[in-house]
Amino acid sequence: SSKKSPTLRELCNCIIGPLEDRAQREHKSQYAAYKSEAKIDTKNKSEEGPLLRRYLTDDCTTAKLRELFAQNPNGIILRSDEFKGQLDKFDKVGNEGDRSFMLQCWPGLHYYNEDRIARGSSLKIPLTLTWVGCIPPTGLSHYLSQATSEGVGSDGLMQRLQMVCYPNFNQPFELCNESIAEDLEQMVKELFLKLDEQTRLGHRIVNFSLEAQTEFDSWLVKNENSCRRGEFLSYWESHIGKLPKLIGSLCIILHCLKEV
Repeated sequence: SSKKSPTLRELCNCIIGPLEDRAQREHKSQYAAYKSEAKIDTKNKSEEGPLLRRYLTDDCTTAKLRELFAQNPNGIILRSDEFKGQLDKFDKVGNEGDRSFMLQCWPGLHYYNEDRIARGSSLKIPLTLTWVGCIPPTGLSHYLSQATSEGVGSDGLMQRLQMVCYPNFNQPFELCNESIAEDLEQMVKELFLKLDEQTRLGHRIVNFSLEAQTEFDSWLVKNENSCRRGEFLSYWESHIGKLPKLIGSLCIILHCLKEV
């Protein structure tokens, strides 16, 4: 009961909520235009209507997740307010392949080819997933203990969950009426709406400056060598070996936030 769920809810409402509202308005307008055109072109029965742009899902099978990936090449956020429940699903009968699939989603660069007798083939599905959620410390400890063992759970999944926020309980509880200033909240909403507009313009390449590249390369060499000298246990080597992607992603995110 550390108030993690209300915090996650507020963040999603402020950042993702406006994006979903705009997507629904656009889809409604596009669908009305599609229905109007469909009345004229009654011969083409196979054409599908416009797709709703998606940003977030809370409960999704991996089969449906692949479908969402195909329809949203910029990726999907999987929000798990009860993160432990989502992890527990991997151990249920019938979900044996889900864990390995989620491992493949981590880089954000892989494509996936799916072939099924009933559904046919889906080619070059982009695997781009952001997974966020809340989990109690006891639940997290259980999975971390598995990750540090030599058996089940030591496949690198926990090492891929690299950003963790933990509440500070070393202070007294006080009632607080403080709220986010309306102008600040509106600024944050507009910021992410602008970022979303940029993603619709297509992909672009963002480079470090020469000075920043030199600093990053120096750190990268030290970090990679620290994974190869046998100084750390294997599970920790696996964790720090994935830090370059995290650092690079954070640099891009901070640059884009500053840019807009």
